[in-house]
Amino acid sequence: MTNSSTSYLRPNTTPASRFQSSASSSPKATADPRILQSSMFIHSPPRHQHPDDRPRYSTPATNLFAHIATISIPWTDEEREREYNKYGFSILLQPITTPDNYMESPSDEHLPGYFAMKYGPDSGTMGFSTVYGIMYVQLGRVNPVLRHACLAVASFWAGRKTGRAFSNRAEAHITFLLPELQRVIKSGEFDDGHLCAVYLLMSLAWDTNRFRVMQKHGEGLVRMLRHRGYLRERSNNRYALADNAPPLIVHIWRLTLRDDNMCGFGGPGYYKMCLPAMEMGEEPYERCMSHFLDTHRTHLKTIKRELLRKDLLTHRLLHLQNQISEYRQRLEYRRDPVQMEDTFRQMGWALIHDIKLQRDRISSQYARSLSPNSVAQFLEYAPFYTNFWDSYNLFIYNSQTYINATFLIDEKLGRSEKCPERTTAAIDLCRAVAARRKQLKPMAIPLCFAGLAFIGDYPRGLQPFLLALRLHC
Repeated sequence: MTNSSTSYLRPNTTPASRFQSSASSSPKATADPRILQSSMFIHSPPRHQHPDDRPRYSTPATNLFAHIATISIPWTDEEREREYNKYGFSILLQPITTPDNYMESPSDEHLPGYFAMKYGPDSGTMGFSTVYGIMYVQLGRVNPVLRHACLAVASFWAGRKTGRAFSNRAEAHITFLLPELQRVIKSGEFDDGHLCAVYLLMSLAWDTNRFRVMQKHGEGLVRMLRHRGYLRERSNNRYALADNAPPLIVHIWRLTLRDDNMCGFGGPGYYKMCLPAMEMGEEPYERCMSHFLDTHRTHLKTIKRELLRKDLLTHRLLHLQNQISEYRQRLEYRRDPVQMEDTFRQMGWALIHDIKLQRDRISSQYARSLSPNSVAQFLEYAPFYTNFWDSYNLFIYNSQTYINATFLIDEKLGRSEKCPERTTAAIDLCRAVAARRKQLKPMAIPLCFAGLAFIGDYPRGLQPFLLALRLHC
Protein backbone atom coordinates (compact mmCIF):
# COMPACT_ATOMS: atom_id res chain seq x y z
CA MET A 1 0.00 0.00 0.00
CA THR A 2 1.08 3.55 -0.49
CA ASN A 3 1.54 6.29 2.08
CA SER A 4 -1.49 8.19 3.22
CA SER A 5 -0.15 11.32 1.61
CA THR A 6 -0.34 9.81 -1.88
CA SER A 7 -2.46 11.93 -4.17
CA TYR A 8 -4.97 9.78 -6.03
CA LEU A 9 -6.79 12.50 -7.87
CA ARG A 10 -5.73 15.56 -9.75
CA PRO A 11 -5.88 18.78 -7.74
CA ASN A 12 -9.27 20.39 -7.84
CA THR A 13 -9.67 23.94 -6.62
CA THR A 14 -13.41 24.18 -7.21
CA PRO A 15 -15.83 23.37 -4.37
CA ALA A 16 -17.81 20.15 -4.56
CA SER A 17 -21.05 20.44 -6.50
CA ARG A 18 -24.23 19.38 -4.77
CA PHE A 19 -27.28 17.61 -5.99
CA GLN A 20 -30.59 19.20 -5.13
CA SER A 21 -33.25 16.77 -3.90
CA SER A 22 -36.97 17.22 -4.20
CA ALA A 23 -37.91 14.38 -1.85
CA SER A 24 -40.26 14.78 1.06
CA SER A 25 -39.15 16.70 4.13
CA SER A 26 -39.95 14.06 6.75
CA PRO A 27 -38.91 10.39 7.03
CA LYS A 28 -41.45 7.63 6.57
CA ALA A 29 -42.30 5.26 9.35
CA THR A 30 -41.68 2.17 7.26
CA ALA A 31 -38.43 1.08 5.68
CA ASP A 32 -37.99 2.60 2.27
CA PRO A 33 -34.81 2.41 0.17
CA ARG A 34 -35.71 5.79 -1.26
CA ILE A 35 -34.62 7.21 2.07
CA LEU A 36 -31.19 7.42 0.45
CA GLN A 37 -32.57 10.20 -1.69
CA SER A 38 -34.41 11.97 1.11
CA SER A 39 -33.81 15.68 1.47
CA MET A 40 -33.91 15.42 5.26
CA PHE A 41 -30.17 14.80 5.11
CA ILE A 42 -29.45 17.92 3.09
CA HIS A 43 -28.51 20.70 5.47
CA SER A 44 -27.35 23.91 3.86
CA PRO A 45 -24.43 25.39 5.80
CA PRO A 46 -24.67 28.93 7.17
CA ARG A 47 -23.74 31.70 4.81
CA HIS A 48 -20.42 32.26 6.52
CA GLN A 49 -19.51 28.54 6.31
CA HIS A 50 -17.41 27.29 3.43
CA PRO A 51 -19.41 24.79 1.32
CA ASP A 52 -16.69 22.16 1.68
CA ASP A 53 -16.68 22.20 5.49
CA ARG A 54 -17.40 18.69 6.78
CA PRO A 55 -19.68 18.77 9.83
CA ARG A 56 -19.69 15.68 12.01
CA TYR A 57 -23.09 14.04 12.05
CA SER A 58 -23.97 12.31 15.30
CA THR A 59 -27.79 12.30 15.66
CA PRO A 60 -30.51 10.45 13.76
CA ALA A 61 -31.75 13.81 12.47
CA THR A 62 -28.48 14.52 10.68
CA ASN A 63 -26.92 11.10 10.06
CA LEU A 64 -28.32 8.71 7.47
CA PHE A 65 -26.97 5.56 9.13
CA ALA A 66 -28.08 6.58 12.63
CA HIS A 67 -31.56 7.23 11.25
CA ILE A 68 -31.76 3.88 9.43
CA ALA A 69 -30.81 2.10 12.67
CA THR A 70 -34.00 3.51 14.29
CA ILE A 71 -36.34 2.23 11.56
CA SER A 72 -38.25 -1.00 12.00
CA ILE A 73 -37.01 -3.55 9.47
CA PRO A 74 -39.20 -6.29 7.94
CA TRP A 75 -37.60 -9.58 8.94
CA THR A 76 -40.07 -12.24 7.77
CA ASP A 77 -39.65 -13.72 4.30
CA GLU A 78 -43.08 -12.45 3.29
CA GLU A 79 -42.29 -8.88 4.35
CA ARG A 80 -38.92 -8.93 2.60
CA GLU A 81 -40.51 -10.28 -0.56
CA ARG A 82 -43.16 -7.53 -0.49
CA GLU A 83 -40.48 -4.88 -0.05
CA TYR A 84 -38.44 -6.35 -2.89
CA ASN A 85 -41.45 -6.47 -5.23
CA LYS A 86 -42.36 -2.92 -4.32
CA TYR A 87 -38.92 -1.31 -4.51
CA GLY A 88 -36.81 -3.88 -6.39
CA PHE A 89 -33.89 -3.61 -3.96
CA SER A 90 -34.60 -5.07 -0.52
CA ILE A 91 -30.93 -5.29 0.39
CA LEU A 92 -30.97 -1.61 1.32
CA LEU A 93 -33.48 -2.32 4.08
CA GLN A 94 -30.98 -4.06 6.33
CA PRO A 95 -30.02 -2.18 9.52
CA ILE A 96 -26.77 -0.24 9.40
CA THR A 97 -24.71 0.52 12.49
CA THR A 98 -23.82 4.10 13.30
CA PRO A 99 -20.27 4.82 12.07
CA ASP A 100 -17.69 6.25 14.41
CA ASN A 101 -16.49 9.03 12.08
CA TYR A 102 -18.27 9.09 8.77
CA MET A 103 -17.01 12.46 7.51
CA GLU A 104 -20.24 13.04 5.65
CA SER A 105 -20.99 16.38 4.13
CA PRO A 106 -24.18 17.56 2.40
CA SER A 107 -22.51 16.83 -0.95
CA ASP A 108 -22.34 13.11 -0.05
CA GLU A 109 -26.04 12.55 0.49
CA HIS A 110 -26.74 11.00 -2.90
CA LEU A 111 -23.65 8.78 -3.06
CA PRO A 112 -24.82 5.63 -1.19
CA GLY A 113 -27.79 5.28 -3.53
CA TYR A 114 -25.63 5.93 -6.58
CA PHE A 115 -22.98 3.41 -5.52
CA ALA A 116 -25.55 0.72 -4.72
CA MET A 117 -27.63 1.08 -7.88
CA LYS A 118 -25.66 2.82 -10.63
CA TYR A 119 -21.93 2.33 -10.08
CA GLY A 120 -21.85 -1.24 -11.42
CA PRO A 121 -23.32 -0.51 -14.88
CA ASP A 122 -21.30 2.72 -15.13
CA SER A 123 -18.03 0.89 -14.45
CA GLY A 124 -18.74 -2.07 -16.73
CA THR A 125 -20.21 -4.77 -14.47
CA MET A 126 -22.64 -6.54 -16.79
CA GLY A 127 -25.67 -8.27 -15.28
CA PHE A 128 -24.71 -7.86 -11.59
CA SER A 129 -27.00 -5.02 -10.59
CA THR A 130 -27.04 -5.81 -6.84
CA VAL A 131 -23.39 -6.63 -6.18
CA TYR A 132 -22.32 -3.15 -5.05
CA GLY A 133 -25.40 -2.65 -2.92
CA ILE A 134 -24.55 -5.90 -1.13
CA MET A 135 -20.93 -4.80 -0.75
CA TYR A 136 -21.95 -1.44 0.68
CA VAL A 137 -24.64 -2.62 3.08
CA GLN A 138 -23.52 -6.07 4.23
CA LEU A 139 -19.81 -5.28 4.61
CA GLY A 140 -19.64 -1.49 4.60
CA ARG A 141 -22.03 -1.10 7.51
CA VAL A 142 -19.47 -2.71 9.86
CA ASN A 143 -16.30 -1.62 8.06
CA PRO A 144 -15.57 2.13 7.95
CA VAL A 145 -12.60 1.59 5.61
CA LEU A 146 -14.85 0.03 2.98
CA ARG A 147 -17.51 2.72 3.46
CA HIS A 148 -14.99 5.44 2.72
CA ALA A 149 -13.64 3.51 -0.28
CA CYS A 150 -17.17 3.12 -1.65
CA LEU A 151 -17.88 6.83 -1.27
CA ALA A 152 -14.52 7.73 -2.82
CA VAL A 153 -15.19 5.86 -6.05
CA ALA A 154 -18.84 6.97 -6.02
CA SER A 155 -17.70 10.60 -5.74
CA PHE A 156 -15.38 10.20 -8.68
CA TRP A 157 -17.82 8.32 -10.93
CA ALA A 158 -20.81 10.47 -10.05
CA GLY A 159 -18.75 13.51 -10.98
CA ARG A 160 -17.69 11.85 -14.22
CA LYS A 161 -21.30 11.06 -15.14
CA THR A 162 -22.69 14.49 -14.28
CA GLY A 163 -19.76 16.65 -15.31
CA ARG A 164 -19.46 18.05 -11.78
CA ALA A 165 -16.42 18.27 -9.55
CA PHE A 166 -16.39 15.58 -6.85
CA SER A 167 -12.70 14.70 -6.86
CA ASN A 168 -12.00 16.72 -3.68
CA ARG A 169 -14.56 14.63 -1.80
CA ALA A 170 -12.97 11.41 -3.06
CA GLU A 171 -9.59 12.68 -1.88
CA ALA A 172 -11.00 13.38 1.58
CA HIS A 173 -12.39 9.85 1.95
CA ILE A 174 -9.15 8.25 0.77
CA THR A 175 -7.05 10.38 3.12
CA PHE A 176 -9.18 9.18 6.04
CA LEU A 177 -9.22 5.46 5.20
CA LEU A 178 -5.57 4.84 4.25
CA PRO A 179 -3.99 4.93 7.75
CA GLU A 180 -6.55 2.49 9.15
CA LEU A 181 -6.24 0.22 6.11
CA GLN A 182 -2.45 0.14 6.46
CA ARG A 183 -2.78 -0.67 10.16
CA VAL A 184 -5.07 -3.70 9.69
CA ILE A 185 -2.97 -5.05 6.83
CA LYS A 186 0.24 -4.86 8.86
CA SER A 187 -1.45 -6.56 11.79
CA GLY A 188 -3.05 -9.24 9.59
CA GLU A 189 -6.47 -8.46 11.08
CA PHE A 190 -8.17 -7.52 7.81
CA ASP A 191 -11.43 -9.06 6.61
CA ASP A 192 -13.31 -9.38 3.31
CA GLY A 193 -14.42 -5.76 3.54
CA HIS A 194 -10.80 -4.61 3.51
CA LEU A 195 -10.18 -6.79 0.44
CA CYS A 196 -13.01 -5.02 -1.34
CA ALA A 197 -11.65 -1.63 -0.25
CA VAL A 198 -8.21 -2.39 -1.69
CA TYR A 199 -9.74 -3.33 -5.04
CA LEU A 200 -11.78 -0.12 -5.10
CA LEU A 201 -8.59 1.86 -4.47
CA MET A 202 -6.90 -0.11 -7.24
CA SER A 203 -9.69 0.67 -9.70
CA LEU A 204 -9.74 4.34 -8.70
CA ALA A 205 -5.98 4.58 -9.26
CA TRP A 206 -6.51 3.18 -12.76
CA ASP A 207 -9.34 5.60 -13.48
CA THR A 208 -7.04 8.49 -12.54
CA ASN A 209 -4.03 7.13 -14.51
CA ARG A 210 -1.95 6.27 -11.42
CA PHE A 211 -0.65 2.98 -12.81
CA ARG A 212 2.18 2.56 -10.30
CA VAL A 213 -0.25 3.11 -7.45
CA MET A 214 -2.65 0.66 -9.09
CA GLN A 215 0.14 -1.91 -9.34
CA LYS A 216 1.05 -1.55 -5.65
CA HIS A 217 -2.58 -2.00 -4.61
CA GLY A 218 -2.86 -5.03 -6.89
CA GLU A 219 0.21 -6.65 -5.37
CA GLY A 220 -1.19 -6.02 -1.89
CA LEU A 221 -4.55 -7.48 -2.92
CA VAL A 222 -2.88 -10.70 -4.12
CA ARG A 223 -1.02 -11.08 -0.81
CA MET A 224 -4.26 -10.51 1.08
CA LEU A 225 -6.07 -13.14 -1.02
CA ARG A 226 -3.32 -15.64 -0.24
CA HIS A 227 -3.37 -14.75 3.46
CA ARG A 228 -7.11 -15.38 3.62
CA GLY A 229 -6.71 -18.70 1.80
CA TYR A 230 -8.73 -17.63 -1.23
CA LEU A 231 -5.88 -17.95 -3.77
CA ARG A 232 -4.14 -21.32 -3.93
CA GLU A 233 -1.30 -22.67 -6.04
CA ARG A 234 -1.78 -25.77 -8.16
CA SER A 235 0.74 -28.42 -9.19
CA ASN A 236 1.37 -26.77 -12.59
CA ASN A 237 2.59 -23.51 -10.96
CA ARG A 238 -0.66 -21.75 -11.77
CA TYR A 239 -3.15 -20.42 -9.29
CA ALA A 240 -6.90 -20.77 -8.90
CA LEU A 241 -9.53 -19.46 -6.54
CA ALA A 242 -10.29 -21.71 -3.60
CA ASP A 243 -13.73 -23.25 -3.34
CA ASN A 244 -14.33 -21.45 -0.05
CA ALA A 245 -14.00 -17.98 -1.62
CA PRO A 246 -17.23 -15.98 -0.98
CA PRO A 247 -19.15 -14.83 -4.08
CA LEU A 248 -18.27 -11.17 -3.47
CA ILE A 249 -14.55 -11.97 -3.27
CA VAL A 250 -14.85 -14.01 -6.48
CA HIS A 251 -16.33 -10.95 -8.16
CA ILE A 252 -13.48 -8.77 -6.87
CA TRP A 253 -10.93 -11.26 -8.20
CA ARG A 254 -12.73 -11.33 -11.55
CA LEU A 255 -12.55 -7.54 -11.89
CA THR A 256 -8.88 -7.56 -10.83
CA LEU A 257 -8.14 -10.07 -13.59
CA ARG A 258 -9.86 -7.83 -16.14
CA ASP A 259 -7.99 -4.73 -15.00
CA ASP A 260 -4.67 -6.61 -14.88
CA ASN A 261 -5.14 -7.58 -18.53
CA MET A 262 -6.06 -4.07 -19.66
CA CYS A 263 -2.92 -2.56 -18.16
CA GLY A 264 -0.73 -5.56 -18.98
CA PHE A 265 -0.93 -4.84 -22.72
CA GLY A 266 1.63 -2.10 -22.14
CA GLY A 267 4.33 -4.60 -21.23
CA PRO A 268 6.44 -5.00 -18.05
CA GLY A 269 8.12 -1.63 -18.54
CA TYR A 270 4.74 0.05 -18.39
CA TYR A 271 2.89 -2.15 -15.90
CA LYS A 272 3.94 -5.28 -14.03
CA MET A 273 1.26 -7.96 -13.80
CA CYS A 274 -0.17 -8.29 -10.28
CA LEU A 275 -2.01 -11.60 -10.41
CA PRO A 276 0.02 -14.79 -10.96
CA ALA A 277 -0.78 -17.06 -13.89
CA MET A 278 -4.34 -18.23 -13.24
CA GLU A 279 -6.61 -21.14 -14.07
CA MET A 280 -10.38 -21.23 -13.97
CA GLY A 281 -12.09 -22.92 -11.08
CA GLU A 282 -15.62 -23.64 -12.28
CA GLU A 283 -17.33 -23.88 -8.90
CA PRO A 284 -16.44 -20.48 -7.33
CA TYR A 285 -17.47 -18.43 -10.36
CA GLU A 286 -20.65 -20.45 -10.81
CA ARG A 287 -21.58 -19.60 -7.23
CA CYS A 288 -20.77 -15.95 -7.90
CA MET A 289 -23.07 -15.83 -10.94
CA SER A 290 -25.84 -17.73 -9.17
CA HIS A 291 -25.62 -15.26 -6.30
CA PHE A 292 -25.48 -11.99 -8.25
CA LEU A 293 -26.71 -12.48 -11.82
CA ASP A 294 -30.02 -10.74 -12.51
CA THR A 295 -32.87 -13.20 -12.92
CA HIS A 296 -34.04 -11.50 -16.12
CA ARG A 297 -30.56 -11.81 -17.70
CA THR A 298 -29.82 -15.49 -17.21
CA HIS A 299 -28.77 -15.76 -20.86
CA LEU A 300 -25.61 -13.88 -19.83
CA LYS A 301 -24.41 -16.78 -17.68
CA THR A 302 -22.74 -18.69 -20.51
CA ILE A 303 -21.43 -15.47 -22.05
CA LYS A 304 -19.88 -14.33 -18.77
CA ARG A 305 -18.32 -17.77 -18.32
CA GLU A 306 -16.71 -17.57 -21.76
CA LEU A 307 -15.58 -13.99 -21.14
CA LEU A 308 -13.80 -15.25 -18.03
CA ARG A 309 -12.11 -18.00 -20.06
CA LYS A 310 -11.06 -15.36 -22.59
CA ASP A 311 -9.57 -13.19 -19.85
CA LEU A 312 -7.71 -16.18 -18.42
CA LEU A 313 -6.27 -16.95 -21.87
CA THR A 314 -5.27 -13.31 -22.29
CA HIS A 315 -3.68 -13.27 -18.83
CA ARG A 316 -1.76 -16.43 -19.64
CA LEU A 317 -0.61 -14.89 -22.93
CA LEU A 318 0.58 -11.68 -21.28
CA HIS A 319 2.52 -13.65 -18.65
CA LEU A 320 4.10 -15.72 -21.42
CA GLN A 321 5.11 -12.62 -23.36
CA ASN A 322 6.69 -11.11 -20.24
CA GLN A 323 8.55 -14.34 -19.48
CA ILE A 324 9.90 -14.54 -23.03
CA SER A 325 11.04 -10.93 -22.88
CA GLU A 326 12.80 -11.65 -19.58
CA TYR A 327 14.45 -14.86 -20.82
CA ARG A 328 15.89 -13.09 -23.86
CA GLN A 329 17.96 -10.96 -21.49
CA ARG A 330 19.48 -13.98 -19.72
CA LEU A 331 22.76 -15.74 -20.31
CA GLU A 332 21.05 -19.09 -20.99
CA TYR A 333 19.30 -17.58 -23.99
CA ARG A 334 22.55 -16.25 -25.45
CA ARG A 335 24.12 -19.67 -25.22
CA ASP A 336 21.48 -21.34 -27.42
CA PRO A 337 18.98 -18.80 -28.83
CA VAL A 338 17.75 -21.17 -31.56
CA GLN A 339 16.68 -23.83 -29.07
CA MET A 340 15.08 -21.25 -26.81
CA GLU A 341 13.09 -19.67 -29.67
CA ASP A 342 11.87 -23.10 -30.68
CA THR A 343 10.65 -23.64 -27.10
CA PHE A 344 8.89 -20.27 -27.18
CA ARG A 345 7.10 -21.19 -30.41
CA GLN A 346 5.92 -24.49 -28.97
CA MET A 347 4.45 -22.68 -25.99
CA GLY A 348 2.81 -20.22 -28.37
CA TRP A 349 1.24 -22.97 -30.47
CA ALA A 350 -0.15 -24.63 -27.32
CA LEU A 351 -1.80 -21.35 -26.36
CA ILE A 352 -3.18 -20.82 -29.88
CA HIS A 353 -4.67 -24.31 -29.73
CA ASP A 354 -6.61 -23.38 -26.57
CA ILE A 355 -7.79 -20.12 -28.17
CA LYS A 356 -9.07 -22.06 -31.19
CA LEU A 357 -10.94 -24.45 -28.91
CA GLN A 358 -12.79 -21.55 -27.38
CA ARG A 359 -13.54 -20.16 -30.84
CA ASP A 360 -15.06 -23.46 -31.92
CA ARG A 361 -17.10 -23.61 -28.72
CA ILE A 362 -18.60 -20.12 -29.01
CA SER A 363 -19.15 -20.49 -32.78
CA SER A 364 -21.21 -23.63 -32.33
CA GLN A 365 -23.27 -21.95 -29.62
CA TYR A 366 -23.77 -18.39 -30.89
CA ALA A 367 -22.75 -17.97 -34.56
CA ARG A 368 -25.52 -18.03 -37.18
CA SER A 369 -25.35 -17.97 -40.97
CA LEU A 370 -28.70 -16.22 -41.36
CA SER A 371 -30.76 -13.85 -39.25
CA PRO A 372 -34.07 -12.00 -39.67
CA ASN A 373 -32.29 -8.87 -38.42
CA SER A 374 -30.05 -6.89 -40.74
CA VAL A 375 -26.58 -5.90 -39.49
CA ALA A 376 -23.82 -3.71 -40.91
CA GLN A 377 -21.12 -5.36 -43.03
CA PHE A 378 -17.36 -4.99 -43.09
CA LEU A 379 -16.45 -4.18 -46.72
CA GLU A 380 -17.79 -6.90 -49.01
CA TYR A 381 -17.51 -9.69 -46.45
CA ALA A 382 -20.61 -11.54 -45.30
CA PRO A 383 -22.53 -10.08 -42.35
CA PHE A 384 -21.69 -11.50 -38.95
CA TYR A 385 -24.79 -12.94 -37.26
CA THR A 386 -25.21 -14.19 -33.70
CA ASN A 387 -28.26 -15.24 -31.72
CA PHE A 388 -27.49 -12.75 -28.90
CA TRP A 389 -26.19 -9.22 -29.31
CA ASP A 390 -24.11 -9.58 -26.11
CA SER A 391 -22.24 -12.52 -27.65
CA TYR A 392 -20.49 -10.29 -30.22
CA ASN A 393 -17.95 -9.44 -27.51
CA LEU A 394 -16.92 -13.10 -27.35
CA PHE A 395 -15.95 -13.21 -31.02
CA ILE A 396 -14.27 -9.81 -30.95
CA TYR A 397 -12.08 -10.55 -27.94
CA ASN A 398 -11.32 -14.12 -29.03
CA SER A 399 -10.03 -12.79 -32.38
CA GLN A 400 -8.00 -10.15 -30.57
CA THR A 401 -6.38 -12.78 -28.32
CA TYR A 402 -5.64 -14.99 -31.33
CA ILE A 403 -3.94 -12.15 -33.23
CA ASN A 404 -1.88 -11.27 -30.18
CA ALA A 405 -0.82 -14.90 -29.70
CA THR A 406 0.36 -15.26 -33.30
CA PHE A 407 3.11 -12.71 -32.60
CA LEU A 408 4.72 -15.34 -30.37
CA ILE A 409 5.18 -17.42 -33.52
CA ASP A 410 5.91 -14.68 -36.04
CA GLU A 411 6.82 -11.18 -34.82
CA LYS A 412 6.44 -9.65 -38.27
CA LEU A 413 3.47 -7.30 -38.54
CA GLY A 414 0.85 -7.73 -41.26
CA ARG A 415 0.19 -11.00 -43.03
CA SER A 416 2.08 -14.02 -41.74
CA GLU A 417 3.12 -17.08 -43.68
CA LYS A 418 3.69 -18.98 -40.45
CA CYS A 419 0.25 -17.99 -39.10
CA PRO A 420 -1.95 -17.41 -42.17
CA GLU A 421 -5.11 -17.34 -40.02
CA ARG A 422 -3.98 -14.07 -38.46
CA THR A 423 -5.56 -12.07 -41.29
CA THR A 424 -8.73 -14.19 -41.15
CA ALA A 425 -9.03 -13.45 -37.43
CA ALA A 426 -8.61 -9.71 -38.10
CA ILE A 427 -11.34 -9.78 -40.75
CA ASP A 428 -13.70 -11.69 -38.44
CA LEU A 429 -12.97 -9.16 -35.70
CA CYS A 430 -13.92 -6.26 -37.97
CA ARG A 431 -17.05 -8.10 -39.16
CA ALA A 432 -18.19 -8.57 -35.55
CA VAL A 433 -17.44 -4.93 -34.65
CA ALA A 434 -19.40 -3.73 -37.69
CA ALA A 435 -22.37 -5.93 -36.75
CA ARG A 436 -22.22 -4.83 -33.13
CA ARG A 437 -22.32 -1.25 -34.44
CA LYS A 438 -23.08 0.81 -31.33
CA GLN A 439 -20.70 1.54 -28.46
CA LEU A 440 -17.57 1.44 -30.59
CA LYS A 441 -15.37 3.20 -28.03
CA PRO A 442 -14.67 0.00 -26.01
CA MET A 443 -13.60 -1.65 -29.27
CA ALA A 444 -10.54 0.58 -29.67
CA ILE A 445 -8.03 -2.03 -28.44
CA PRO A 446 -9.42 -4.93 -30.55
CA LEU A 447 -9.42 -2.72 -33.65
CA CYS A 448 -5.80 -1.78 -32.96
CA PHE A 449 -4.88 -5.48 -33.02
CA ALA A 450 -6.77 -5.88 -36.29
CA GLY A 451 -4.73 -2.96 -37.61
CA LEU A 452 -1.50 -4.75 -36.68
CA ALA A 453 -2.64 -7.70 -38.81
CA PHE A 454 -3.41 -5.37 -41.76
CA ILE A 455 -0.15 -3.38 -41.69
CA GLY A 456 1.46 -3.39 -45.13
CA ASP A 457 -1.66 -4.94 -46.59
CA TYR A 458 -5.39 -4.46 -46.78
CA PRO A 459 -8.34 -6.84 -46.51
CA ARG A 460 -9.18 -6.27 -50.18
CA GLY A 461 -5.62 -6.91 -51.26
CA LEU A 462 -4.91 -3.30 -52.28
CA GLN A 463 -1.44 -1.81 -52.08
CA PRO A 464 -0.82 0.55 -49.15
CA PHE A 465 -0.52 3.66 -51.34
CA LEU A 466 -3.85 2.85 -53.01
CA LEU A 467 -5.37 2.50 -49.56
CA ALA A 468 -4.10 5.95 -48.65
CA LEU A 469 -5.67 7.39 -51.80
CA ARG A 470 -8.92 5.66 -50.98
CA LEU A 471 -8.97 7.08 -47.44
CA HIS A 472 -8.25 10.62 -48.65
CA CYS A 473 -10.90 10.65 -51.40
